[in-house]
Amino acid sequence: VVSLFSCGVSDAEMSTLIWGLLQRGRTCQINDLDLGKNKCSNQTMVALKSLLTASENGGTSLRHLNLAFQSAGIMFSPLFEGLTKNHSLKSLCLRGNQLTQEEVLLLIEALKHNTTLERLILTDCELSRESMASLVGAIPFMRAVRELRLDGVQAMMIRQRRLLLQDAINGLKTNHTLQSLHWPWPTELVHTKETGKCGALERELNTLLDGNWGSQGLLLLQKDSMASLWPKVLERINLAPLPQHNNQCLRSATTRPHNL
Repeated sequence: VVSLFSCGVSDAEMSTLIWGLLQRGRTCQINDLDLGKNKCSNQTMVALKSLLTASENGGTSLRHLNLAFQSAGIMFSPLFEGLTKNHSLKSLCLRGNQLTQEEVLLLIEALKHNTTLERLILTDCELSRESMASLVGAIPFMRAVRELRLDGVQAMMIRQRRLLLQDAINGLKTNHTLQSLHWPWPTELVHTKETGKCGALERELNTLLDGNWGSQGLLLLQKDSMASLWPKVLERINLAPLPQHNNQCLRSATTRPHNL
């Protein structure tokens, strides 16, 4: 385990460290690399691409990678290119970074090929409507992801939110690996239920839970007020509290798998 969380490490320093790990090869096997809340940028992403692609030849054992809250303007394209050929990473946290639509498309392409990544955290990435639509549309093609966090996105109109939720439901019907989806806008679901305008979505969720999902859970909603609504649906939906913005929470919600 290498933990440099919030150590103020610069981009050049971090890339030098990663290249050093690569040169050590099999004599320096890293399972958990926590680089969260530093100053990583493009040099680090290029180095990480080489680290991830080294798994093709058994050159890395990296399982968990935390890149939460990095420098503004960072380009994640090299990282996603490396993810396409990686065969070891289980968990990737990109919380608090802004992803462009082009980067989201590269990430989706990587997820279509990658067969090991099980946990992907895109919380607070300020995803646009276009990026959300692309990710939701890719749910049927995600080969290994078991937990997907999409909470913390840009504001959208009510109609856009409902259409995205419907697309997510349709995608989940044909996805056989995803076990939990952290979905934004739970208060909107409460509002539409109270006004009687969400009956179709309620039926879709109920049918999906009774049919394919069993006790695994579908949505991890963030408002306790949901517990009093939709009893048949919510009895098998895990409720997750709103994240607290402190270092301890950031550590626990980044790369290490945990029971939810």
